Amino acid sequence: MERINIRIFGNIAEPDAAIPAFHSWIQQNLCPELLIDVVDYRHVPGGPGVVLIGHEADYGLSQTPHGIALTYSRKAKLEGTNADKIAVAFQQAVIACERLHTYSFDTSVCEIIVNDRIGTPNNDANWEALRKAATEIFGHDIEIIRKGEPRSRLTALVSSKTDPAVSLRRQTVAAH
Repeated sequence: MERINIRIFGNIAEPDAAIPAFHSWIQQNLCPELLIDVVDYRHVPGGPGVVLIGHEADYGLSQTPHGIALTYSRKAKLEGTNADKIAVAFQQAVIACERLHTYSFDTSVCEIIVNDRIGTPNNDANWEALRKAATEIFGHDIEIIRKGEPRSRLTALVSSKTDPAVSLRRQTVAAH
């Protein structure tokens, strides 16, 4: 699996504060990815909102019907297993949520989206691989729901009674 997106949802808010925050990330070189520019797509109905464009990944903050959503979109290939790739993307998304302290995010729920319909179509075999990788990362105390239909991107809604960011950090610290 390549082109992993992680979407974490937050409170009802306007993404206005993301523009100066994203600019500061570029100026202070806060992310491991090469960051290029900030683009405001808020005028596009159903669009991506405010996007921090990077070479290896993009960070976006958009409005949803239920609140704000931060999306980490990995574009460059990562080495490792599917679980490794999802873990890296999730960790970067959580770090981004923490940097955007103006907003409140719920990291006990996230979407994992494989943004590659050709390389990883939404079929049963790829769903099983995604489900297995998510369970490996977050443990067995999660609920994983398949979203969409076969023509849409492979997407899992992952939720936990405990905060998956905590268990992922514990695994990440133990691995190093």
